[in-house]
This record gives sequence, C-alpha cells and structure tokens, in this order.
Amino acid sequence: MKAGKSLLSFGVVVLTIGAMTISARGEAKPGDKPVQLELYVMSHCPFGTQAENAIFPAIKSLGKAAELKLHFIAKDVALPAPAVGSPVPASTTSSASFSSMHGPEEVLEDMRHLCAMRQYPKQYMDFILERNTNIKNPDWQSAAKKVGIDPAKIEACVSSEEGARLMSDSIKA
Repeated sequence: MKAGKSLLSFGVVVLTIGAMTISARGEAKPGDKPVQLELYVMSHCPFGTQAENAIFPAIKSLGKAAELKLHFIAKDVALPAPAVGSPVPASTTSSASFSSMHGPEEVLEDMRHLCAMRQYPKQYMDFILERNTNIKNPDWQSAAKKVGIDPAKIEACVSSEEGARLMSDSIKA
C-alpha cells in the first residue's frame, strides 16, 4: 500500500511540476510541447482508481498543456495454434487472449476503457471516473450513457480485432 501511495504521489508531483512550469511561463503557447504523463493501471485496482481520480481532474484542467497516456497492466497470452489439419473456428477474432490480476472482468473493463479512449477522446475520462465510483458493478452501460457514450459502440469495439489490438498495444507500452 505504501508503494502505491508513493507512486501516486510521484505522478501528482511530476504533473504539478509540469503545471507550475507552464504557469511560470504564462499560458501555453502554440508549438509548446504539452507536459506528458504516462499512467499504468488495472481498472479494478484500488490504487489505479485512486490515481485516476487524482490525476484526471488535473489533466482536464490543464487542457492542451498536458497529455495523458493511459496504459493497462495485463498479460497477453497467445492461444494455442490449432492442430495441423484442424479448421480454424470462424468465431475466432483474435489470436490473443489476456489475463489480469483481478480476473477476466478486469480485462473486459480495461478493454472498455481503451475503446472509450479511442472512440470518445473527450469523454473517456468522465466515463472512467464514473465507473470508478463503483467499478465492480457490472452495469457499465449506465456510466457510459451518463457521459454520452454509446454502449453498443464500446461493446462492438471490445469484441472486435480492434479491441484486442488496443489491449495488446496498451500492455506492451
């Protein structure tokens, strides 16, 4: 727990220093590079949700002066190849599956967050913050609708090659 709080504190300090630098120089000017912060979380991890809850409002308040790269922590586990001569099931959309510390529901939630980030770049933080109020609740669709995200689009992304690719890319970062 102490390590989690230390890491969160470090992230907030880095973001604060970046914000102070921008404030000291005045408004961010066109061409200024935004302060970059990379955050690595698991959607069902209490430390990850605390980090998001602390950092997202700061990132939003800084506007274009700050850029967040959100990554998820999981394992990419290749599925076994079909035996020689065996047909490949038509329903297989990806050659990868994923596992995460908090189980398969966390993997799905991570993928929902990634799909929201891709399809709704202006609303994804609000979606994640809303989910963080009760992350274990399986009714993620209500949180999506509350912030103007179409749950059908998110579900289509999660169950597609795009969802698998987003997850794979995120955990390799």
